[in-house]
Amino acid sequence: MRYDFLTIDTALNHIIKFIPRNFVEIGSRDGHDTKTIQRMFNIPTQNCYIFEAHPELFKQIQNQYPEFNVYNCAISNKTSPLTFNAADLNNEDNPGMSSVLETVDGNFNSYKVDIDGWRMDDISANLLLDDIDLVKIDVEGFSLQVLKGFGLLLENTKCIQIELEHKEVWKGQTNYESVKQFLNSKNFVELIHIRMAHDQSDSFWVQRNLIDKQ
Repeated sequence: MRYDFLTIDTALNHIIKFIPRNFVEIGSRDGHDTKTIQRMFNIPTQNCYIFEAHPELFKQIQNQYPEFNVYNCAISNKTSPLTFNAADLNNEDNPGMSSVLETVDGNFNSYKVDIDGWRMDDISANLLLDDIDLVKIDVEGFSLQVLKGFGLLLENTKCIQIELEHKEVWKGQTNYESVKQFLNSKNFVELIHIRMAHDQSDSFWVQRNLIDKQ
């Protein structure tokens, strides 16, 4: 089992025994993870939301998974247009490295595209999504901006699975320690941390009151 799915399965099925009734994926690439999580917990498909900034990947997800709510935008700390570094699908083997930020080493075949940036609390208000049971975030160095864009919605977010870096891979990015401090300040507790060989980690966070109810 992949590390990110392992953290989710272990935390929800074996530690806090919590079954999510909705799911949000921020930074998807292909939509497959949402399908996996939806099947794992039998989440109604209409309660699954995918946000993918890459315009071509968004169209692929929309075509393959019409049962999900799929949106072509970047979740950010500001609701305003921004420039996204989208993988050139004809010349790049790892489109998952697409990011709002630029890579440090520059070895990424991409093109710049102007897209909509949304704060999560703003777009959730439009979608009437008042609380989130489980969110999965994989945004290539942009995680802290995404989390800050939740605003007060973070108080109504129960569980977060997130991929983070432990060194600078994208210019100006924040790393694991900065995100950890932010989530701790928002009453989140890290249940699981899996450090991977390539200076990244998968971690699973829950609101402290969810643990207190156990």
